[in-house]
Amino acid sequence: MSESPDFILHVVEFRAAAVNASLSLNGVELIRSEADRPLMTQIKINGWMRYSGNELILRAGAPEQPKSKRPLDLKVNLFRGPHGRQPEESEALRRYELQDPKTVAPGEPVEIWKASFPSVPYYGPWEWERAVELHVGDALTSAVAAALNSVAVAIRLRCLSFLGFTSTNSDVLWESLRPASKRNFVNGRRVGARRENK
Repeated sequence: MSESPDFILHVVEFRAAAVNASLSLNGVELIRSEADRPLMTQIKINGWMRYSGNELILRAGAPEQPKSKRPLDLKVNLFRGPHGRQPEESEALRRYELQDPKTVAPGEPVEIWKASFPSVPYYGPWEWERAVELHVGDALTSAVAAALNSVAVAIRLRCLSFLGFTSTNSDVLWESLRPASKRNFVNGRRVGARRENK
């Protein structure tokens, strides 16, 4: 009996040490690592995949002043398979492993590896992939912007009503509240509040 398509997963395994690195899929950053914090992780990527095709991009940069003597290590594996089954490394759909640390230059992370892969045939496109592209100035774009603005105003009125205000001039009231909140709170703590004695 074949596996149900709903249980087919795409999983990325990521390992990094002594390197600043990031891995993105279709322009969305999935994983970021810092040179002084070794990282080994897995992430399911079905939710970020596109029916029209997918692209993984790995960026890396060596620390200019290393804090550790640990050698550079960077590895990425992409697996596709049924849920609940642990694949062998040899089954990786796409893979990358750093062979020569000198290929990672000191400084900001730059692209060092790119890999494209298709979606499984029985996964149809997202609704937004079939949507018509909007352009600024289009009548539809203006209509959507007006609708979103109406929603924003409704949310503001709801918040102000909850706080006990009845004025319909929501913009003035809303803006008058913001500076007060900024003055009263700094870094998440209320200014002037007593600290508990320890």
